[in-house]
Amino acid sequence: MSTLQADRWVDEISSPERLPGRAPYPFIAHVLALAAVLAVIFVLVDPRRLQQADEGAAIAQANHLASGSGWRIAHPMPQIDPEGDAFPYDLATRVAGTDDYVVFAKHPTYPLLLAGAIRVGGVPGAIALSTAGTLAGAVMAALIARRLGAGLDRMALWTVGAGSPLLFDGYQAIAHTLGAAAVAVSVYFVLARNHRMAVRGVAIVASAAFAVLMRNEALLFGAALGLAAFVQAVRARAWRDALAGALVWAGAIGGMQLDRTLAQTYVGATDSVGSMSISGAGFLSGRATALRITMFAGAESNAVASALGLVAVATLAYAIVAARRTPEKWVSAGTVSLLVAAALVVQFVLAPAEAVPGLLVACPVLVVGLALLTGQQLREPASFVLAASSAVFVAAVLATQYANGGGGGWGGRYFGVVLPVLVPLVLAAITRRISSIPGAALRRLGAGLLLAHLVLGVHAVVSLRLSHEWTDQLVDHVVAFAGDDVPGDGDARPVVLTTSAPLARLAWQHVGDGRWLTVDPGDVARYGGRLREAGLTTITLASADPQADLAALGPGWTAQGRPQVTVVQNLWRGDMAFGLYVVEVRAS
Repeated sequence: MSTLQADRWVDEISSPERLPGRAPYPFIAHVLALAAVLAVIFVLVDPRRLQQADEGAAIAQANHLASGSGWRIAHPMPQIDPEGDAFPYDLATRVAGTDDYVVFAKHPTYPLLLAGAIRVGGVPGAIALSTAGTLAGAVMAALIARRLGAGLDRMALWTVGAGSPLLFDGYQAIAHTLGAAAVAVSVYFVLARNHRMAVRGVAIVASAAFAVLMRNEALLFGAALGLAAFVQAVRARAWRDALAGALVWAGAIGGMQLDRTLAQTYVGATDSVGSMSISGAGFLSGRATALRITMFAGAESNAVASALGLVAVATLAYAIVAARRTPEKWVSAGTVSLLVAAALVVQFVLAPAEAVPGLLVACPVLVVGLALLTGQQLREPASFVLAASSAVFVAAVLATQYANGGGGGWGGRYFGVVLPVLVPLVLAAITRRISSIPGAALRRLGAGLLLAHLVLGVHAVVSLRLSHEWTDQLVDHVVAFAGDDVPGDGDARPVVLTTSAPLARLAWQHVGDGRWLTVDPGDVARYGGRLREAGLTTITLASADPQADLAALGPGWTAQGRPQVTVVQNLWRGDMAFGLYVVEVRAS
């Protein structure tokens, strides 16, 4: 990069874009303030712990790499499980012709990055990568917003960094935020016609490839962005934009091929051990279910909280559309905005530990901004590229995602990469309407949106903290219970047989200290018989349905006492939210 290009990039980062008549702090001060907020939250959520099982798979693989042990993890009991159906980490990949497995093989670049971070800072170091990704995505969203108008950069920075699902994602060992930041870099340089084409080209190809190395859905966004850039080039007869679109495609395809090459290099020929279990519903009904969960659901399992989120989003959208058509209704729309914030408080109280899976519920500013988009705005080159790429990407995700939406995500986990692109677009739509909204209505609308996002931010932090505590409570109970077992076959390591697929991934720190087997409920009898034939006299059974699994073990095994349940409690009400039973079983 030339000195002139470097100076231009520094100017982009530091220039004090602002609304007329305002004298805010410099942009870099806002970046530092956001970094400080993210750092405080980093401490509050306790990054030594995990929120969901997918994190455990990535961390387990990265920790194995960081220890110098390579990619392959040996099966703890290959003689009991020659088929490889009971390897402790479900969804792992078996290295063909061996009893070795790779826990996280889909995107090998990510565990390599995590391994480096773990060597420096342990598990918190790995989580810090995601936090840095949130900050980077927010900064890039701000730079994209500058392409749409003055004064949008700081709003985009704070909305993406502290008021979007990327806040939640920033404290998980999942590569959503890194993918989002890379996608935003691609978009920025597609729009940055003031940069030399050589610089744009390198940045576009590298960022598009890196995004695909992090996340599958980034490939869909790369296809969508390339298409949007090409269509805009045809509309404007700007063929350099067509070249930018082609470079996005080249980067995305190159990233996909590199990902496959790395997987083959590090893992070798593989046989799949398992696959995600998806609802047996038909394609169309599965799409409808995924749409409901990832766009409109306010909670994962609490029906009242989930419905409340849907009603709030629908009411807000209706109020904004009505006010757009009839300006006298802006006061009512502002009042509705405040009511939505109140509804989100109730949703938080009802289900504090649950994630908010619906994107529009988790990010209400999208509802307002999308309702205010105009044809005039969408005809502008930058807005067209942002809107077209986002729309095609969202449609592609809705058509291809799991019927359950992937589970465990905040704001539709597969939509995370588009947030630094979509947020600037909707903020531009909102600010263009400000002058036509009466002062009282504008104050209500702004206060309602601000309060709504503050409530959601607090909810995200509390949900993460409670989920982390739940994980520790659950894992510690199982490990402590199994720790006193004497298996009886000459190997002192305890044997844990579980029908809970995520358990071993959540307990990744302890799996190597024992001999864990993760089996389907229908295979309990088969593995119970093999364990008895191998001379095992004592095992620990961890199950959500202990009576059924004990019965399946057969008469050769006898439970020692009643199954003990690990109870995870609701923060305020104190009732049971989840339970996993453990019981010592001895050969009879």
